[in-house]
Amino acid sequence: FSIALPLLGACGEKEVVKEVIKEVPVEKEVVKEVIKEVPVEKEVVKEVIKEVPAETRIIKIGMLYDFTGPAAPHHRPLFDCQRDYYSHVNEDLGGIDGVIVKPLWSDTKYSAAIAIELYEKWLDDPGVMLIAAPMSQFIEPMVDRFPKDKIVALQQMSGSLGYYPPKPWVYACGVNYAGHFVGFIDWMLETWEDDKAPKVAVVVLNHPSGWSIQLGGLQYAEARGVEVVAIEPISPMTTDFTSELRRIKELEADWLWAHVPMGGPMVRIAEDGYRMGFGIPIAGTFLGPFTIKKAGAKACEGIYGFRSWAIPAGMHEDDLTPGLKKALDFYYEYHPEGDPWSDEGYFWGFAQAGVIHAAIAKTIEMVGVEGLNRVALNEAFMQLNSVETWVTNPISYTPEDHRGNAYTQKFVHRDGLVRDAEWIEAPFVSKDRLISSKHVKPGTWKEMGIEIE
Repeated sequence: FSIALPLLGACGEKEVVKEVIKEVPVEKEVVKEVIKEVPVEKEVVKEVIKEVPAETRIIKIGMLYDFTGPAAPHHRPLFDCQRDYYSHVNEDLGGIDGVIVKPLWSDTKYSAAIAIELYEKWLDDPGVMLIAAPMSQFIEPMVDRFPKDKIVALQQMSGSLGYYPPKPWVYACGVNYAGHFVGFIDWMLETWEDDKAPKVAVVVLNHPSGWSIQLGGLQYAEARGVEVVAIEPISPMTTDFTSELRRIKELEADWLWAHVPMGGPMVRIAEDGYRMGFGIPIAGTFLGPFTIKKAGAKACEGIYGFRSWAIPAGMHEDDLTPGLKKALDFYYEYHPEGDPWSDEGYFWGFAQAGVIHAAIAKTIEMVGVEGLNRVALNEAFMQLNSVETWVTNPISYTPEDHRGNAYTQKFVHRDGLVRDAEWIEAPFVSKDRLISSKHVKPGTWKEMGIEIE
């Protein structure tokens, strides 16, 4: 199932504008017109829902994103992408087979409690078909609720869930953070030329997404003969990582893996490492144009990144695929004066929006517009096969695998750009077992003699 997106006219002007929501005509009589201003940080963003015939079906998507707090620099543009996407679908395509998609949102402020409160509110609205959220601290404690409540939860990717066994009604658009680490381990060993076993030090964000490395990541490293010589937890709010980097340097590690799924801390690791002459190769998550822009090209030179989706900003023009060019064009159509390097989170949104689009279309294909409900939507997810998005490898779901796909994109920062990007297959790991790998026979960690902490 592939999605083609004609380009839209520009919107999102920086002057103050008004959001106009017109309720539909009922028997030739307009019920009412509501006009309200919707502030977004320092500007007001224009959102127009056109009048539609009374018989048009409208479904809602509950979107849980941080507009304030440490994750806001990435959540805000991620949300903006999906808002723009559904505006395009509704206004230019006439909906998905005539069905209008209305996103609901509110600032979750990096708080699981706020996210859960919003979830409870939206759950009572039968028009809300799906919850979209990137928040590990919200999804993890709720995985048993979604099947009971019979509502799909779709993550960009999971920082904290091991994905095995698959959680009913919970899906993602790519491998989790442990998947990126084990993908790095395989790639690093393929390029390793020394007779001795490599030593890797790990910096983890002191947060569920950071500690997700324990969900099979550390176990897989041991299974492949890699010695993890240090695990340094850091706070999302820490402003200096020099002490941690010095301790790692004293251990003479061969690599530093930065398991830091947040832009600010990754920027400071790059800055502090450059300033102190760290000298140890660095790889990790949450790298790319945002890090280069904030830390500077010299600080980022030679640092490797692993991620679930490609980001056209920061890539050399020769490396852009047709899909990435379309994603960049779409961004500029909506944000002609925008900065895609700072807004790299915007491009993650195409994965989640594309999967939701495909799932709604598949549901309508299976049961018709009249049969579109939460249960049918969940059944449609299990029928999705090779969904093309502009920014990921094709996405599919099976009863055994809800990750979406098994690939992580490896790249390196060079000369202020993201270069040598390639998709590599990541082993499938969980806290208790290895499900698949090209290099190690699947089985439980216990069977391999590996302790589980």
